[in-house]
Amino acid sequence: MPRQTIVVLDDDPDLCQFFSTTLESIGFTVITASNSEHVVELVAHHRAILLITDLVMPDHEGMEGIFSVLRTFRIPIIAVSSYRDYLKVVEPIAHAVLVKPIQAQTLIDTVKRVLGISPSASPQLN
Repeated sequence: MPRQTIVVLDDDPDLCQFFSTTLESIGFTVITASNSEHVVELVAHHRAILLITDLVMPDHEGMEGIFSVLRTFRIPIIAVSSYRDYLKVVEPIAHAVLVKPIQAQTLIDTVKRVLGISPSASPQLN
């Protein structure tokens, strides 16, 4: 069975590496981008099952990415930010929100919950 893909939007290369390493360790393929400019194309091309996006980025805001994806796809979205007030704005449309800094286990648990994967199961088994 092919690995399922998650698209991550974040302008911080260290955080992109954290998301990639953490999620790849439990069996996902992770595609990262530093802004939302081509997010719809990334989701379509890689057949992503989840979008994780920072809300505050210098070139394109995460909100742009969220709305672009929601206009085209029905996939879950996890919004992340160190600004709690921004997360409150997207709570009604995001499937989950995470406050930075994020612990690896919190990320894993949230992704599994949003995707409906049993906490003890491997993503490829569901």
